[in-house]
Amino acid sequence: MKLMNLIRETQRKCGMWLNVGIPYMVKKGKWEELEDLEKTEFIKGVKDGKWDKKGNHLKDNNPYKQKINKLNEDDENE
Repeated sequence: MKLMNLIRETQRKCGMWLNVGIPYMVKKGKWEELEDLEKTEFIKGVKDGKWDKKGNHLKDNNPYKQKINKLNEDDENE
């Protein structure tokens, strides 16, 4: 957990912490260790459909897969 603590101490609102760190902490059962702002962000993510109540991501948010698919479609059309 050293890396998570480092991210948490240095950059509270960075995208990595908001999108990966907070759901990971919930998944590990550390809901009580989260601050109120982090809990609010997690609940907002559940409402927006980013992850479920257990911290599991609901969709694949890898931006590179979309780019690869677009490149493959261009090759097929030629």
